[in-house]
Amino acid sequence: MDAQTSDVTAAERMAALARLQILDTPPEIDFDDAALLASEICQTPVALVTLVAEDRQWFKARLGFPRHETALDQSVCRHALTGTDVLVIPDLRHDPRTAGNTLVTDSPFLRFYAGAPLHDAGGIPVGALCVIDTAPRPGGLTQSQAAGLHALARQVSALLEMRRRLLEQGRWIKEEHVRLTSELMDERHQAERRERSIAVLSHDLRNPLAAFDAGLRLLSRDSGPRHVASVVTMLKQSVMRMTRLIETTLDFARARLGGGLDVVHATDVLLGPVLEQVIAELRLAHPEARIESRLDLSRPVTCDPERLAQLASNLIANARMHGDSSKPVEVTASTEDEAFTLSVANQGAPIPPAVQERLFQPFAPRATSGRFGLGLGLFIASQIARAHGGTLSATSTPERTCFTFRMPLRAGLQDGV
Repeated sequence: MDAQTSDVTAAERMAALARLQILDTPPEIDFDDAALLASEICQTPVALVTLVAEDRQWFKARLGFPRHETALDQSVCRHALTGTDVLVIPDLRHDPRTAGNTLVTDSPFLRFYAGAPLHDAGGIPVGALCVIDTAPRPGGLTQSQAAGLHALARQVSALLEMRRRLLEQGRWIKEEHVRLTSELMDERHQAERRERSIAVLSHDLRNPLAAFDAGLRLLSRDSGPRHVASVVTMLKQSVMRMTRLIETTLDFARARLGGGLDVVHATDVLLGPVLEQVIAELRLAHPEARIESRLDLSRPVTCDPERLAQLASNLIANARMHGDSSKPVEVTASTEDEAFTLSVANQGAPIPPAVQERLFQPFAPRATSGRFGLGLGLFIASQIARAHGGTLSATSTPERTCFTFRMPLRAGLQDGV
């Protein structure tokens, strides 16, 4: 949705902040990292994630500034809310909007300001990501600095929305817990459903969140404009995937996990880009891992591409976790013999026969190489395979463990298996 500007009232902004549930909350590392990156990109001693309330501006994150909030008449960020681009004021003493600001005329004697607006999901401006200096900058920001600050502000806006969604998910789980408690006499059964909903969410969000974190760390080390653009693109994709995973978790909880997964299949899907994105995301999240891929996917497939991305991500993450870290994870995929086949293999200790019998059951722990998992990834992958009318199998020897998913290229999908 396009960003709104000066026509937004203070009441609308306060309503948006109330929905975000962000004011006066404790510091969070993701917002602190954004302030650090803004300071590094623009080479300023001060950087702030500012939220403009009715009578004050409050800082969700602050670097190089001692106060956690100021009065509204001391706010420069409120002027950044009236536009969609980065607001740059080379010398605050010479701008009529800020010349009388006591933060300019008195200590700490601020001189330079640049700020990019932050918006909620509806496009309402709620604050700004800003950088400040105590020395004027006649030249303002370079083109690459302004672009980097603007891109980072968009990521902070996405982070605000993701945080709101996670809070709503937490409330929904609590409400569902109360409802199930009143309906189900079996407390153990009820508790298991609640814990599965939370576990599925934490399990599937792990990889894109790790990619987001790795991207922020990369940006903090290299603020070159070309590098910033490529990593910000990856971060955007990770945020989008996290949003989809939250919605998928709601599907799991509403179906109470017992009825399998629904799929929304599309025709003529080319799975090459889908799998390449999953692999790129995991490589960014785990740069120490070796993931080798051989994809021969020239033919289209009838499938739910989002679900198959989820299946592939779970299988690759499982192989990385349980395989020999000095050996590569091998991903192969093809569209031959009227079937789509995906194989993920790793080297390392074989899966014990007793564990293989329960491999695709939920919460069946698999312990190899001294690492333990929740046992959810393979269960979710098997459910996705069933919903596509396909099969998911595993073979494990002392030399190699391989998971193989196979489904017809154009077979009709089963509904809610």
